[in-house]
Order: sequence, then structure tokens, then C-alpha cells
Amino acid sequence: MNKTRKILIIILIILISSQIHIEILLTNFRISFAVIIFPTLIYIFKDLRTYNAGLFVGTLLYIQRLILHLIEHKHFFDKITVYLPEVVFYTLYGFILVYIIRKRKNIQLHILLFYMILLDFLLNLLEVLLSSKFIVDFNINKITFILLIVAIIRSLITIGIILIIKYYKMFLIKTEHEKRYKKLVWLFSKLRSEMYWMEKNMIYIEKIMDQSYKLFEDIRNIKDEESWSSRALEISKDIHEIKKEYALTLIGLEEVLEGNINEKGLKFKEILSILEDSLDKLINSKNKNIKLNFDIYENFYTTKHYQLISILRNILVNSIEAIDKKEGKITLIHMQNDTSHTFVIKDNGKGIKREDISNVFNPGFTTKINSNTGYLGRGIGLNLVKDLVENTFNGKIKLYSLIGEETIFNISIPKENL
Repeated sequence: MNKTRKILIIILIILISSQIHIEILLTNFRISFAVIIFPTLIYIFKDLRTYNAGLFVGTLLYIQRLILHLIEHKHFFDKITVYLPEVVFYTLYGFILVYIIRKRKNIQLHILLFYMILLDFLLNLLEVLLSSKFIVDFNINKITFILLIVAIIRSLITIGIILIIKYYKMFLIKTEHEKRYKKLVWLFSKLRSEMYWMEKNMIYIEKIMDQSYKLFEDIRNIKDEESWSSRALEISKDIHEIKKEYALTLIGLEEVLEGNINEKGLKFKEILSILEDSLDKLINSKNKNIKLNFDIYENFYTTKHYQLISILRNILVNSIEAIDKKEGKITLIHMQNDTSHTFVIKDNGKGIKREDISNVFNPGFTTKINSNTGYLGRGIGLNLVKDLVENTFNGKIKLYSLIGEETIFNISIPKENL
């Protein structure tokens, strides 16, 4: 489901919920269930966190009120201005709530409850004051008290619904994690067995290297000529045995991975959630101030999620490493057309030198050097990215960089391969 369709469904839910209401003291002033649904959806769905969400909802509710009045009374001109204060309520409510949630990314629910009560109360009071010119018998003290009670009750219900949704999600995640944990334990036990053979072969490789070097020394010094052919043959046989061992190990690894990992795919938003979680921890561990922005066109489904995570994670980690500014920014943009997915990753880090751009995808090439420890990066991350993009997905990867300004990776992958 794309973003536009999802928003339309959400708006439809709000419009339907607005029909569940009561009128308290004032004619045409409604205490609607929509004011419970609206903030709940803003909190749950990031797609709704736009500053014009309230204006959009308020305008649609206004049109809905007029249409329903027309159906019931065969005219609506006398109500054109009567329902306008409701537009003001939703516009301000949506704008302020979105601002609070976006400004305070991990806002605690008890603080959100306070803001919601305050918003509900003050904006309902404003709506009443705007509507009061239509009211003959207007008791502000009585209405103020009722509006405060209504604000508290509606906000408590909203927080209650949010808590139920959050705990339900946590329950599902916990159940899924328990299943995956059991599989991972089994997976690691199998991988450990394969690693044992790889470690054993490392000893054999060292032994063959030693034999090869001794043969080289004897050949260079023209020593024990009669043994050269038999020793060379012995080295070849040993290498062949190691090759067979590694071939069997590779088969074992493929069986483990195919049988335990590739069971099902993931939606792109789930992939981004996994990435965001691990990257936030990395950013915090390095005491950096970096803002991550993810902008996606469609929440597509893929069974190649492990490969896609490897591609995106390696580039994003490189971006984090490259940023040493006070305020860093990394943006991942997803676009798509009829034939392909495009992923653009931008950062405002130190950039890559022009002479290094042609080498960054080569195995072993790295600029990650710790001046304190002398530790050198392995230089396999971007090489792996290029291999996955071009050979696994038959896609294309391009790199643009400006020293001290920004670095941009542009990845294009055919839809059918992803």
C-alpha cells in the first residue's frame, strides 16, 4: 500500500469516527470521537506527521458536515460559517501536535498526555468562543469546566489506545524474537561446526606455505634438485585437499543459511526499522550528533532483505564514519519507476578525494585509519556493496563526492531482481 492510499484510508477512518459524537450545551458544538482517533493515528503513523494534516482533516470534516446538513435539511447556506470553528480546531490541533512529536522524537506518553489535555481544552475553548456569537445562552464557566473534563477523558482514552497498540506490537515482536532466537542458536551451532573445519584448514595452509617457501629457497640455491618435483607434487596434492575441504564447508554453510534464514522476506519499512535501530546505537556509541532521514516511495516487499540490508548498512556506516561535524545529516531516499528501485544515500561528511573515488570499491582500499591505535579498516565494505549491487542484483551503483561538502551514492536495482 503506497503512502497516498494509506493516508486516504486514515482520513476515511477519521471522517467515519467523527460521526460518533455528542452535543454538550451548545447546538452545533460537537464532542467528537475523531479527536481521539486523530492524535492516535498521528502518533502511530509517521506518514501523517505533516503540518497540513490538521488543515486537511478539518477541511474534509467541514465539507462532510455541510453535505450531511444538505441531505437532511435540503440547504446548507445557513451553516457555511457555523462549522468553520471546527476547521480552526483541527488545523491548530494537528499543527501543534505534529510539531511536538517531531520536535521531541522519543516523547514519553505522560508528557504527551499533558500536551494533549492542554491542546484539547484550549482549542475547544477557542472553538466555543468563535461559535458563541451564535449562542444566546452562553455560560462560560460551566462550559469551561465541562471542556476540561472532556479534554482529560478524551486524552486518557487516546493514550490508552496508544498503549494497547504499543503493547500488542511489543507482544508480537517478543514472540517473533523468541522464535528467531531459537533458530539463531541452532544456526550458530551449525556455523560453529563449519568454522572448526575452516580453522583446521588454516593450520594446513600455514604448513603448505612453509613447505612452499622451503622449496623456493632450495630452487634458488640449487639444493636437493632430485626432490623438487616430488615436493611440488606433494604441495599441489595438499592444496587440492584443502580446496575440497573448503568446497564441503561452503556447501555446509549454504545449506545452513538456506534452511534457516531465507524463510520469508521483509517489508522495506521493517528493513529501515532494523537499520535505524542499529545505526542509532552506533551513532550514540561514537558520541556523534547525526540525524537520520528516511524518505520512501513505497513499502515494498522483498525476499532479498539480507542482501539489501548489507548494501544499505555498509554505505550508511561509512557515512557515519565520515561525519565529524557538530551537526551531521544522513538521508536515504527511495524512489521507483516501472522497472527499477532507486536508493540515494547522501551525507554531509568530509567527502572523498577525486583521486580516491575510482578506488573506493576495490578490495582492501580504506581511508579508515585510527591515528591513536594504528588500526586500519578492512576495506571490504564497499567492495561487497558493489558486488551485491552489480552481480547479485544486476544493478548499477554510482558515487559522487565533494570534499568537505557531501557524498552521494546512487543505487539502481531492477524490480524483478529485488
